[in-house]
Amino acid sequence: MPKRDSIHDIVRVALEKDGWKITHDPFTIATADSGEIHIDLAAERILAAEKGDDKIAVEIKTLVGKSLITEFYSALGKYQLYEVAIEEATINRVLYLAMPDLIYQKAWKHSLIRGSIIKYGIKVIVIDLDTEKITQWIK
Repeated sequence: MPKRDSIHDIVRVALEKDGWKITHDPFTIATADSGEIHIDLAAERILAAEKGDDKIAVEIKTLVGKSLITEFYSALGKYQLYEVAIEEATINRVLYLAMPDLIYQKAWKHSLIRGSIIKYGIKVIVIDLDTEKITQWIK
């Protein structure tokens, strides 16, 4: 079992408060030649008006460590690898990177991180750790 990020439970609560049902914790994908990968969470929300559903997978990162750019570099690599795994497995889920709001604000001011989020289309869920609520969905 992979090690959980320190804000894992807060992100889970925030998603549930926002109307999401956690379906997998962790979300495991079997790959053809690399064994299994584990994305932190999977959730879904039924949209009655459209008679459809939204399904997401969420990788959780605090981006706290030696340097913000180094932590983001690692998170970006995982995010891109997980996108490929979801696509290869033909799983109908949209991948998001969840992070604390204060870290997101700091990261957004960093041109390399901001540019990477835009260039690579990284979808982000921003979480207020104090209120355990989602403050922003970046698509």
